[in-house]
Parts: sequence; structure tokens; C-alpha cells
Amino acid sequence: MEKEGRAGGQINIADRPPHKEKMDWIVEYELSQLKKYDVQILINTEADAGRIASYAPYAIVLATGGTPIKPSSIPGSDLEEAVTFKEVLCDEKVLEEIGRASCRESNRDRLRSHRTGNRGISVCQG
Repeated sequence: MEKEGRAGGQINIADRPPHKEKMDWIVEYELSQLKKYDVQILINTEADAGRIASYAPYAIVLATGGTPIKPSSIPGSDLEEAVTFKEVLCDEKVLEEIGRASCRESNRDRLRSHRTGNRGISVCQG
């Protein structure tokens, strides 16, 4: 059972930045394996105890995903301007200007960093 309208979870977000498109291959591969073994996926279906029990499953794989956080140990993470990758890539927050980047297209095209070694940079395109 997949609560969302598409299987893949956060990979469907992680493959949005420039040059990350190939990440969705893992979703395609896993879906092909599920099909190979006749595993049915119910999309737009939230799992609950009753629904799961109705299938009398042999086993259950629980993949609940995660929630992006802003670690309080990072100075400034409590500021309104501090955003998570999900807020940026899913256009949950509209960015007007961050650093030296100005907004012209979607959020995915709005960010640029002048630092290196930052994992957050993978959501950015200069």
C-alpha cells in the first residue's frame, strides 16, 4: 500500500535537482521486481491495521519514509529563511532571493551556492 499517488517515496523528490534524474532508476527497478513476483501495489491507499489484516499477509515490509528536519545544532536553522530540501523541491516555499541567486523559474532553478562540500548543494543549480 502506498499512501501517495506514485510509488518511490522521497526518491521522487531526490531525482528533481539537475543531473539527479537517474536516481529514479531504482524506483523503476524495484517496481519491475515487484511485477516479476506478482506483488500488487495499491497507490493512494493508506495502510491501517484493518486493511493490512484483510490481506492475511505472510510478512509486512514497513517503509514509512522520513521527515526532513532543520537541526537546531546548526546556527540559523530556526530562521524563517531556513528551508528543507523538500520545501524547495516541492515548491512548498517560494524563494525570492537567497545569497547571490535570484528567482526566475521554479525553486529548483533558484538556488546557487558559493560554498563547496555542502550536501544541500545537490538541490541547487547555479
